[in-house]
Amino acid sequence: MVLNSLLLGKPLPEVSALSLKGHVEKFTEGWFEAAKRARDNNAADPLPLYRELEYIHVEMSLSRWITKEGIVHLHEAAKILLKETGLKGRVSVDTSLRSIVRGLEEHWKNAVKRQKFSLDAIILIAKRNIQASKRDDGTYFVPVHFSNSVKTTDLTIGPCRMISRKIFEKLISAPYDEYCAKLDKENMYFSSDWESFSENFDHVICVNVVGFEENLAWSAARDVADMFLNVIRMYLKFGAARDVRLAGEYIRVKSGASMRLSEDGRISLSLTRAWPGAMVEEGWDADFLHQSKWWTGLFKSEFQIAIEPLWKKSPIRERISYFNHLISEAYSEPHARIRLVRTIAALEAFAVIDRTDKAHQLANHCALAGGFGEPERYIDIYDDVKNAYRWRNAVVHGDAPEISEASQAFLKLERHLLRIALGFLWLFATISNDMEVRHIKHLRRAVRDRINLFFWDPHLLTRF
Repeated sequence: MVLNSLLLGKPLPEVSALSLKGHVEKFTEGWFEAAKRARDNNAADPLPLYRELEYIHVEMSLSRWITKEGIVHLHEAAKILLKETGLKGRVSVDTSLRSIVRGLEEHWKNAVKRQKFSLDAIILIAKRNIQASKRDDGTYFVPVHFSNSVKTTDLTIGPCRMISRKIFEKLISAPYDEYCAKLDKENMYFSSDWESFSENFDHVICVNVVGFEENLAWSAARDVADMFLNVIRMYLKFGAARDVRLAGEYIRVKSGASMRLSEDGRISLSLTRAWPGAMVEEGWDADFLHQSKWWTGLFKSEFQIAIEPLWKKSPIRERISYFNHLISEAYSEPHARIRLVRTIAALEAFAVIDRTDKAHQLANHCALAGGFGEPERYIDIYDDVKNAYRWRNAVVHGDAPEISEASQAFLKLERHLLRIALGFLWLFATISNDMEVRHIKHLRRAVRDRINLFFWDPHLLTRF
């Protein structure tokens, strides 16, 4: 190894930079070279060091200078360490990077004393450090504008619970009062800002997240909340759920006004007011559970996938995640033409079709997934998806369809969205039971081989 060679005066061997060990060696090589240059410079003129070297932004007792090549290898090593420990998406690259730097620092004293430098020892310490790094387990609250008129919502699917603001305030009353009591005068704005912000929302989605750092936990919680809300949107349909929003999505305009000055000098005002959220009544959540009892298990599994580390790099998880992001954007999209484009893109994410004859393939896969053995329904779905795809092409290629045409195409397509989503989730579940899907081409082949049989009887594909 390079540092052993430098310490003992032996020839330098070639090092592969493709593995974790290779990247760590290149990093330590760059660190050793930079430390030597910094020592030789003796702080006479530090400007060349800043020009030629990088600085490791991690507190440690050793030199923090490193070559430009070395810092690149340190970042690559940090990414690979996350993959090898199964913590990608749960722990940040910065934490992984610090774990490696701390590994070098902890090992260095022994290396100098014994005249033996071990990359394996650094990696072992780094893995120990990253496994012991801080996690922020708990319940993450994602505010939602759903419906001001509904005060009793309490709906749970898997790790998600959607509750009305009234129930939420009762739930957090004691811990929130305790939190406020501990705030000093300089930090009272935390509570006042939260109260001002939360007034804009009437519901909250609570997501239990375990094993994540806080920033990544928030990302996972929002993904799950998005998935949860999309199920509600597809169930209620766009006409009833067009104003449903997660915090941080497109701004929802609650009211509008327009002014006109007539020829005789008189002002004319027109006012518009938005419906206060979803068009639902008290008890809607019980009705939803009653009507969805046979398929909520599929969505429960879908939500769990978003916070399961084993699924992090799965093509199935990537497709589910992309579908949900696009559906969420579609329902929040104020422009009808772009809403249609996003919805078709979401279906393409699920359908994993080839590049040839995409309109037919997309319509066929959606109809097979959502038809559930009903030829008439297959025809309805096929026709509506293919029609929507035609209008989507008109939008994308600048043929300027009328807004009403794009809206009609979306509304016809939306009638089938929930069934199509259920079908693909069920199909993906059977595929994951049968085989390990490591690449999108494996998923595409598996869908193509199974989807016709799935249409006639999904249970024929299910392993118990």
